Amino acid sequence: NRPSREFFVRVTIAVQAIQSMKLDESLDTVVVVKDKEFRVSSQYLALWSIFFRAYFRADMKEKKAGRYPIKDDDIAPEDFDELLMVIYPTDKPITAHNYLQLLKLASRFEIPELTRRIECFLIDFERNGLERATVFRVATDLYQLKLVQSILVHRWRNPKLLQKELIMSDEYQELTATTKALVNERFAQACI
Repeated sequence: NRPSREFFVRVTIAVQAIQSMKLDESLDTVVVVKDKEFRVSSQYLALWSIFFRAYFRADMKEKKAGRYPIKDDDIAPEDFDELLMVIYPTDKPITAHNYLQLLKLASRFEIPELTRRIECFLIDFERNGLERATVFRVATDLYQLKLVQSILVHRWRNPKLLQKELIMSDEYQELTATTKALVNERFAQACI
């Protein structure tokens, strides 16, 4: 008998379209974050972001001016610049230092492909120097990252690992009451 092997292939039209674009020729739009201007390709940014796709298509005064302000007080120009550096062809990597800010922006601007990339980064705990408990809190209480959640829950079928890596950590105290209840139930079931 051959061992069963599973693998998944995901090809998106957006990725193919992005690779075929000539970005230098299409920096046609200005996004403004707290008075800092970013020249971007509206087509490129719209391929990544559901929010920007709708924002650029809306028939508003911003469209006529070619200037699109981002009025969120909690988004700094440096954060938006980091986002652009990661999604544009410069391919800046996702790191332990930028993944939380990128998740916030991916959520705000509805960028599912970036969220998926961050999830892939997060599930590679050891290589990326991430604490599993921190990743679990981010994946459950801060953002609903189902892939990360399922991998950790599968790992923590072993009650000793669950206790060592989550329950005994400082992050456990930061979990919401609902998440703690689910973890405690899981621990009790694993111990039976």
